[in-house]
Amino acid sequence: MGAARFEIFMAKDGKWHWRLCPTDGGDVLAHSGERFESVAACEHGISIVVQHIREAASLLDGSGGLVGAVPMLRLFRGYADDWKWALYSDGAGVFLASSAEGYDKEGECRDAFDRVVQLVKDASVEAV
Repeated sequence: MGAARFEIFMAKDGKWHWRLCPTDGGDVLAHSGERFESVAACEHGISIVVQHIREAASLLDGSGGLVGAVPMLRLFRGYADDWKWALYSDGAGVFLASSAEGYDKEGECRDAFDRVVQLVKDASVEAV
């Protein structure tokens, strides 16, 4: 399965963001759904995302939605008619994370989320 790391970086907007990357140098797997004012806030955001990813994985039903709806994982068709996933928090529906790319088939998208679930278990966090 490999290993992954959360990379924290400052974007051109002056805010902090994160991305989940395989340590073998492959493509970005996921990225932050929000911008952060500090590295510490970004690290806290990562911990919330990891918690919600684990909860979402344990609650998935066969339709790509969630049983119980908290947190919410959504598989959807993007603007380019490709499949993507997005993870939202409970209650307020705050956008937490999304796939970094689109997929040709819904099953490929679900497989990509499953890979993220496996990789976040032991992912390190690094400022780059």
